[in-house]
Amino acid sequence: MLWPKFKALEVLAQALVASQLLASVDAKSATGDRILVVLEPALKQGSYSHFWQSLEARGFKLTFKGPKEEQAPLTEYDEKNFDHLIMMAPSTTSFSSTLKPKNLVDAMSSHQINTLFVLSPSISEAQRDLAREFDIEFQERDTALIDDFHYSPVSAKHDQVLLNISSGLDSEAPTAIIPSNLRTSLSPLLYQGIVHTLGQNPYLIPVLHAGATGFSDELLDMDEDELLDRKKKNIVAGEQAALVSALQTRSNARVGWIGSESMLRDDSWAAQVQDQDGQASTTGNGEFLNAFTAWVLQETGVLKVVHTDHHRVNETTPREMYRIKVDVTYTATLSQYTTENGESSWKPFTANDIQLDFTMLDPHVRTLLHKRAVTADGKATEYDVTFKCPDRHGVFKFVLDYWRPGWTFIHEQSVVSVVPFRHDEYPRFIQGAWPFYTGAFLTSTVFLSFCALWLYSVEGNKKQVVAVKTKKTQ
Repeated sequence: MLWPKFKALEVLAQALVASQLLASVDAKSATGDRILVVLEPALKQGSYSHFWQSLEARGFKLTFKGPKEEQAPLTEYDEKNFDHLIMMAPSTTSFSSTLKPKNLVDAMSSHQINTLFVLSPSISEAQRDLAREFDIEFQERDTALIDDFHYSPVSAKHDQVLLNISSGLDSEAPTAIIPSNLRTSLSPLLYQGIVHTLGQNPYLIPVLHAGATGFSDELLDMDEDELLDRKKKNIVAGEQAALVSALQTRSNARVGWIGSESMLRDDSWAAQVQDQDGQASTTGNGEFLNAFTAWVLQETGVLKVVHTDHHRVNETTPREMYRIKVDVTYTATLSQYTTENGESSWKPFTANDIQLDFTMLDPHVRTLLHKRAVTADGKATEYDVTFKCPDRHGVFKFVLDYWRPGWTFIHEQSVVSVVPFRHDEYPRFIQGAWPFYTGAFLTSTVFLSFCALWLYSVEGNKKQVVAVKTKKTQ
């Protein structure tokens, strides 16, 4: 009687799995389409309608909550309730239990929840402390980016900065985050927000910084004496004044920081602005934010290993053990996730810097993988390389380790044993030992010759003695 019940549960489980697979195919992100937006009451949801509409048009499902509002946790029973998180609560000093800094860091590192932090000059100390966990230091509260040469005339304090993308884009920002067509855009970015500096965290990726004439300072009305004192202070300026930054954890979760919530407002999304010379232009905030959020939400720059294989040359079956000095072929199939014209799909990934390590504690072989062909379905690229096993037996690993800024990290490994020759696999004669063979052969020949001569000489003396004795007797 229990068997039909178990069978029904199995069918239900298969249906759930199938629905999840279909959902993952329809999603524009490689990790899912559920976004939790934490919006503080001071920020009106209607002021960012263009931003919300752009996310929904890309297939995301938005859930809005307050920072202190009790809600479903980000993860429950080791499963994610949301795939992404947008924190727009710059001035909030306390959060609900599900949004505590410890829970946020755990959700990013252990469950790969992508997070976007949108901040402002009214940043709270809680947000600054959380940023320090990633080695990012935001400037003091009520400070902002100021540029006395590139600003909107409506800004009396010169804090509405018009930033050219070509001059503000960091040289280390990869094209996976900011595409090539956006790097040459003539539309300025309207930035009104706070500045931060980056530490020595190797996983941080600088994206956008201030121009050569931009600096961070307090938003206060100052007289001439105070302005003179301001110049004597150690201020953050130029390329050191980071505006937009990113980070990718070892578990491939992505985090982004935008120091200006006004960049997302409707009046800055694609607004008409004038510079101090009176020249009118349309802001490129919408294009820039679409490209940056597409990377944070893993719509672009996502890699995966479809398949890896290894075998001896002229064979197709992988082995658990390889003999020293044999030729081995390693094959890896890689694919990248891209979104173009509203359509997301897996496509072949092409690179010339993918390398393989054949290692035992230390790499004994390090070589580049070479592109072989595109798979039959046109969704991946096959790479391979052939090398000779080192003359060292032990437990080795094939390690495929590809870490490049802007792309998801790839780390694949498989363990094999390298064994010495069997007793019947050694060569009969070693070419390098011919001097020893020759010496042994000559020694044996000389010894045998000496023995033969010695024996012959003894027999001859005996015959002579016998002949002499016979003569005397007669």
